[in-house]
Amino acid sequence: LGEGHVAALQWTALSDDDTTVAAGMVDENMRGAADYIERMRQYIVPMQSMVIADATGGIALIAPGRVPGRDPANRIAGRMPVPGWDATYDWKGFLKFEDLPRFQNPPKGAIGTANARIVPPEYPHHLTFDWDEPFRQQRVDELILERSGHDVASMRAAQNDVFSPAAARLGVLMVVAAQAAGGVDDAVLDQLTTWDGVMRADAPEPLIFTAWLREAVRAIYSDDLGPAFERFFDTRASAMTRLLEGKATGRDWCDDRATTDRERCSAVLARALGTALADLEKRYGTDRSKWRWDVAHYAQGEHRPFGNMPVIGPYFNVEVPSPGGSYTLNRGKMVFGEEPPFANRHGSSFRAVYDFADLERSLYIHTTGQSGNPMSPHYRSFAERWSQGEYIEIPTRREAIDKLAIGTWKLTPP
Repeated sequence: LGEGHVAALQWTALSDDDTTVAAGMVDENMRGAADYIERMRQYIVPMQSMVIADATGGIALIAPGRVPGRDPANRIAGRMPVPGWDATYDWKGFLKFEDLPRFQNPPKGAIGTANARIVPPEYPHHLTFDWDEPFRQQRVDELILERSGHDVASMRAAQNDVFSPAAARLGVLMVVAAQAAGGVDDAVLDQLTTWDGVMRADAPEPLIFTAWLREAVRAIYSDDLGPAFERFFDTRASAMTRLLEGKATGRDWCDDRATTDRERCSAVLARALGTALADLEKRYGTDRSKWRWDVAHYAQGEHRPFGNMPVIGPYFNVEVPSPGGSYTLNRGKMVFGEEPPFANRHGSSFRAVYDFADLERSLYIHTTGQSGNPMSPHYRSFAERWSQGEYIEIPTRREAIDKLAIGTWKLTPP
């Protein structure tokens, strides 16, 4: 930036006329999905995918929020600060509420969303560059949209599904590439070849595959990306799949720029597997039959700030084994660049199955407990059940509540 110039940032949440809070207030006149959508005219930020169902059988999805219009010449499109003195980067008004993504009562009779792109290629407006990879959405389509006859049991099964389309596809490509190089642990490759891509809690294959993927991403991309690699360091299944299918031709990614030799992807993957296995032996012992995914992939319910403090940290953190991975519906996203690298740091923190035939039979669960007091027996009371894919019911009728109550909590104003 030149002398006397500053970069400009702008955010819809800083608008003086933000009415998002009003959108969330209880409205007794709201009776169905159409009423809900109309109410979302008041919703400003942050943009969300909201799925609605009502007692008449109506279903809908809307992604409300105030979306800036941008000049076609604005190639930054919200990804970084811009030259504020250049009108090219000024917002050009906002999208009309009617132009926001929405679906009402689609022919399939179901709606499913997993943070992937929800608008078709012909959608004329730019919303974001940050759509999730499509793997979880593909699984939603398979289990929900392409099947019929759903009930509470099928919804529970979908929410707790731990099949990884990404692992099933990418694992085969990695195994084939490593086999071409030779000098690899054939027993491990055989083990991964027969693996079905299900991120089971008690299985070693998800751990071996994920550790291998971590080392492969590091070995392939770190030299090319340099200082930017730290932000890129993730599971990156789409990038790896494109690379091994021969579609990532922008540069020779597998060649190590720091050496005079030309490295091939097969050799890089073979070495990465050896590095990964050595790392796993250091972390979990040399007896591979005792390796379990859920032990390495424990759900890290970290309390901030006390969870990071010595001695008292364990009293505040809630940690339980968990299945799943970054690309499963029962999500367990990792952060490869942090220790421990395989911990579940971003999962399905709340699950619910609403039974419109009898709302009293609806099911709920969240990750920790009902109390915010670490000394309370209810601080961790839901954690194990959440880990096992179980649920609770929450009665609303007074007589049912009285039968189940274990005590009364009184809040007395001073």
